[in-house]
Amino acid sequence: MIEYITPFLSATMEVLKTMATTEAKPGRPTKRGPQPAEGIISAVIDLTGGTKGSISITFTEECIVGIVNAMLGETYTELNADIEDAVGELVNMISGSARRELSESGFVFQSGTPQCITGEGHTIAHFAEGTLIAIPFKTENGLFYMEACFESQEYFDNIKQAQDTATLKDTNSSLVSIKLQSFVGEEQPEFQGYFLKPNSQIMKPSFFLIPEYVAPTEGNEQCNFTALEVNVCPETFFASNSVTCFKYGNNISNPLLEDMTLKSSLVPALLEMKDKGITIPKSMYSVGRSVENAILSYNLAMRTSECLYKFDSQKFTDELAKIGEYALKAALLSKLIKSVDREKEFLRLAHSTYRKSLPTASGESFFRYCFRLVTLSIYLENESAAKEEIGAMVKYFRMHNSEIKQEEAPRIKRYLQWVDKIYKEKDQFSFTKHQKRDNYRFFDFE
Repeated sequence: MIEYITPFLSATMEVLKTMATTEAKPGRPTKRGPQPAEGIISAVIDLTGGTKGSISITFTEECIVGIVNAMLGETYTELNADIEDAVGELVNMISGSARRELSESGFVFQSGTPQCITGEGHTIAHFAEGTLIAIPFKTENGLFYMEACFESQEYFDNIKQAQDTATLKDTNSSLVSIKLQSFVGEEQPEFQGYFLKPNSQIMKPSFFLIPEYVAPTEGNEQCNFTALEVNVCPETFFASNSVTCFKYGNNISNPLLEDMTLKSSLVPALLEMKDKGITIPKSMYSVGRSVENAILSYNLAMRTSECLYKFDSQKFTDELAKIGEYALKAALLSKLIKSVDREKEFLRLAHSTYRKSLPTASGESFFRYCFRLVTLSIYLENESAAKEEIGAMVKYFRMHNSEIKQEEAPRIKRYLQWVDKIYKEKDQFSFTKHQKRDNYRFFDFE
């Protein structure tokens, strides 16, 4: 675990040097259990991602007064509200700088709001239960201490292992690498994307009737394209699984995305993600994309679709339903890595999005969305919503029965039968009963 604390060490030294012209020399990192803080004021900030964690920083009074005076050009002699605010801001900046460095190695974290604690002998409540690493720092004003705690070493080990084995051979591969460019943004940098070789993988519908790549054909490497299908522009965070949203080869125009008014409104909205501490790891653009990076790409694609739909709901009608599909795929990936809270969060998002998209749907699409809604409502234990959604299916069928296309009729009938069966068996209902999870295979994540 200690090697993953290094970014926090370098971030601490850099922030203090930049903000307070203070040289901070780290001592020897040590593992220890919870104990009273060796200072008078601390700030702790939580980190969430593939594992829970938190970092804290604790100052003696002499040390923090000297640092804040250097930062603000003041002559404080004791603790006050300005110093408390400064301690919180310091841990916030250290967190941001360290997370950017970690993201380049594929470790993606978001941070919460700093919490300050003061008083002699106070204790620091970290947001995770795990190995606690403490590092003392020496400055000309005295000592301060940093602590870092992460719940799981396995998260770091899995991604590191994925990166070590992330090279796919050109032969025997189901993937073709291509250079892509985004239509939006000023620089429009090139970045790496991947397509499947024709007929290289077997595609089957998941329980939600979303196409999933479940197995390679003979003679091809095993790789789940679901983890790679969303392309992400590194400059603007524009993300989509539609190849028409990017320039490649002879694909040189997209009338919808060439709209300058759209570009001027879309880019600032997407870049708000950076203000939330989101960073894009370099490993995002490799065949070794981890499950965590895949989930991040779906989050970015959801944000992109949301912005496109808000800009023009007539031109970008399909983007609303895409959000639901992205959320379902992110939920399945979260299930794969046993992140129950995130799975439920994505399922709730998928449910609310499909509800909003019903007025824009017709024909088979309407029944498919309702099928997903009923399934989600029962799984989320919202029986009243499931009844409403079943009622909507029956009402639509009665009103539009004569308009249903002949080739769609058998599939629509199955949707109605499935919904009826699921509702009758709701007390025993579970996704794992209806869908085998062992179909998910990742080149870099077993």
